[in-house]
Amino acid sequence: MNNATQLNGRILWYDGDSSVEPEYLYEYILSGKPLDSSVFVTEFNKDIRQFNSLNQDVQLKQKTDFKPVKTDWTIPDSYKKIDVSTYILNKLLKELDKSSDFDQTEIEDRIERVEHELELYKEYNLIDILKVVIYIVEEFERNNVVWGTGRGSSCCSYCLYLIGLHDVDSIKYGLELSEFFR
Repeated sequence: MNNATQLNGRILWYDGDSSVEPEYLYEYILSGKPLDSSVFVTEFNKDIRQFNSLNQDVQLKQKTDFKPVKTDWTIPDSYKKIDVSTYILNKLLKELDKSSDFDQTEIEDRIERVEHELELYKEYNLIDILKVVIYIVEEFERNNVVWGTGRGSSCCSYCLYLIGLHDVDSIKYGLELSEFFR
């Protein structure tokens, strides 16, 4: 299951939806969390069918895949047309040129990491989000806006470091990419 995180009693999908295991549904309802179209069940059983037959307002459905993230934000056309792979690889070349401290193995590791991350961004349909991030970072730089050094699991993405979203070199500090894409 690449598009979701398995939690105790439920699945959190990367598009923001949740799937609740049928045996945890009662507990979920009692927690006060709303039952709406973003809540799914992990499987259909007799109890779920009965719930659906008694409740006309909310019909629980089973979710097996995620819906793509909507990326119809308003950004300049030049950013919509950016080849993200080329952009990030150029940033990597500048990073490697800045420092003579990297040996051949480290250079190869960084290239492999960028290629692997870009594959994951494509697999999760997040390339358009990277375009927005590139736009925001460049807009911040143009307007001398100061933002944080880095926060949370985004610091595990070397590509986001190269774009300039944060200042944490995840390879230097041995941060696992799986922390970001989980």
